Amino acid sequence: MIPSETDRRIIHKLVSDGRQQARQVAFDIIRLREQLEELLERAHELDEFVDSHVALISPTRTLPEDILGAILVECLPSIGDAGMASSESPVLLCQICSVWRRVALSTPRLWAALHVVIPSRGNLENYDIPGLSIATDLSPVLAPLATLSTRWKNIEMCLPAFPSFEPIAHLGVDDLPNLRTISVSVHLELSPGHSPWKYVPSLDLPGLRNVTIYNGYDTSAALTQFTNYEIIAILRRCKVLESCHLEVSWLHRMAVVEPPVSLPHLSHLHIQHWSKRDRDGLSVVTNLVASMELANLRSLSLPHQTTATLLQGLELTPSLSELELCGEPLAHWQSTYYNSLPIPDPEFLAYLVAPGPTPRCPNLTRLTLRNFHAVSDETVLAFIQARAKEKGGIPLTHFTAVFSRPMQYDIMDELQPLIAVGLSVSLEYSRLGDDVPEKGPPASCFSLGTGINLPYSRI
Repeated sequence: MIPSETDRRIIHKLVSDGRQQARQVAFDIIRLREQLEELLERAHELDEFVDSHVALISPTRTLPEDILGAILVECLPSIGDAGMASSESPVLLCQICSVWRRVALSTPRLWAALHVVIPSRGNLENYDIPGLSIATDLSPVLAPLATLSTRWKNIEMCLPAFPSFEPIAHLGVDDLPNLRTISVSVHLELSPGHSPWKYVPSLDLPGLRNVTIYNGYDTSAALTQFTNYEIIAILRRCKVLESCHLEVSWLHRMAVVEPPVSLPHLSHLHIQHWSKRDRDGLSVVTNLVASMELANLRSLSLPHQTTATLLQGLELTPSLSELELCGEPLAHWQSTYYNSLPIPDPEFLAYLVAPGPTPRCPNLTRLTLRNFHAVSDETVLAFIQARAKEKGGIPLTHFTAVFSRPMQYDIMDELQPLIAVGLSVSLEYSRLGDDVPEKGPPASCFSLGTGINLPYSRI
């Protein structure tokens, strides 16, 4: 259909009117938007007005400052120390208002932990500039901290080398009355000095409970006298040592040191010896124990030993009540074309029940055996029955064994009468073809543990 001239005039009129109405609607939309924005802005201003005035009568403003301070303390990070940054507590809390700032600055617990980061030399690898010159002096960092030593409680520092700790090495008993724990270490990629201990504050502090030294020795250094004298020298400084954990990865021949170090408070001694099982290596542990006076030792954990040296060590600890053997005692060495092979002693337990006026380890109540395979289940049964009914000493109350062999026969049925009267027995066996591997040495291998704790100086 083709519109006539009259129809065309009518259509043009409709289009013109429609466009005019559309423009009017667009103007109305713009006007309404402006009004809406004005209303939204007004509403925002009213909200701010109301919120600010509500804040004036907020219960928080009526809190006593001591309660507010306790709340601010709970705002500290639950993991790690607080960083000195405007986006973290406690610096962030100082930006809330003048009252909070005053309370925060007057609350010592908010500032009790300072996390100061010193970039390691690894960061310098990013500077690809020839002829780079670097001068580092850490005294401006440590010297101010040393002036606050009377307020130290828990200190952890990691610096490029142990001589970097020299600004705090002079601190003594009077300078550190509140110190409970101290941990000092050096970066692994830097060469440590030969002896870090002269840089460690006094170990005679009455409140000191944990001292940690990481990466203290260079493995390339010729430490021929380390085991004989350095360990004993360190132990002599630990007069109130209660629990000691020694982890050594390599030792020279060692004789008994005279005079022995007196450790009257030591009740727990754990020695791990990560080295090849040769005659010299095994005698070191016994001689190390013989170099200590252990009048009150209650718990002892030892690595592989020969039966003779182990019995010799047990003679030195008559008050022992807990014994852990992390490796089967050796009866003798069998020579081969290439070397000598250690032969385990299947009858070792019989020596602990040998007849006599006083049995060995008369106070022994707990015995733990790990990685045993030569001892038979019959020998274990005979030992448990004999020691659990001990007449000349205290009866055995706990026996735990982990065998690297399958079960030979179930002895638990025959132990039921003793278990019924309080004996605790735990036996674990490997399946046929399975082994119980011995763990390898840790990354750092010298430690004296809880009580005063000196773990992980690398040898």
